[in-house]
Amino acid sequence: RAVNLGKTIDVGNHVVVIGGGNSAIDAARTSLRLGAGKVTILYRRERKDMPAQPAEIDAALEEGVNIEYLVAPTRIIADGGRVKGIECKRMALGEFDRSGRRRPSFIDGSEFTLDADTVIPAISQGADTSFIPEDADISIKRDRFDVVGRNGTMTTVDGIFVAGDAATGPATVVEAIAQGHKAAEDLDGYIRRKNNELPYRASREEKIDIPFELDEETEEQPRGPMPELPVAERVGNFKEVEKGYTKEIAYKEACRCLRCDVEIE
Repeated sequence: RAVNLGKTIDVGNHVVVIGGGNSAIDAARTSLRLGAGKVTILYRRERKDMPAQPAEIDAALEEGVNIEYLVAPTRIIADGGRVKGIECKRMALGEFDRSGRRRPSFIDGSEFTLDADTVIPAISQGADTSFIPEDADISIKRDRFDVVGRNGTMTTVDGIFVAGDAATGPATVVEAIAQGHKAAEDLDGYIRRKNNELPYRASREEKIDIPFELDEETEEQPRGPMPELPVAERVGNFKEVEKGYTKEIAYKEACRCLRCDVEIE
């Protein structure tokens, strides 16, 4: 946020980023562009468990970001009010947790220290619930509201609805939009019940039969590669990395038939 507002930020020589999501990757790549000589990401699980997009991880590694897997911080070392280093421990993966990923735990005797000029935590986010009065009878978890109902958008207080990250926790924009639709449905149903009205029923969509003929001579073609700025030209500045398709690649992409209307059983 500070970078995009045009503020001058001195990150020093070595930046350590904690986390494995897109925000962590963004912070790491941004630090390189701010002049950091070395950037290290600490992630407590394996690469396959990172929630960041694979393409973003690949780009960070290509630009020189170092990722320490199965590592978690335990203490930040400071001197005179400034960061000097960060203590870490190696992790071992155990049983699977509710997220479907194996739960990490510290390995005794695996402590080590990294020198650091800047430490950027990028490990979580949550809804700002500070506007809710303390005496309000509404249940709030650490990062979201407790929700009930068919679509999971009404809070524990009758008639108060939430959507997006406030209901699901950190998710994507598309999921937030879907939550908006669900909240609208729940709210509409709530009002109809209060007014003793019949529930809303959507009209049936007209089915259109689309003929599909598979051309056995047609070979599947992969997506065209996106031309990118060489690493040497993108580190240390904020130039656009993806240069856009050439005329030749754009033509080949336009010739690829995606047939998004086809349903194959």
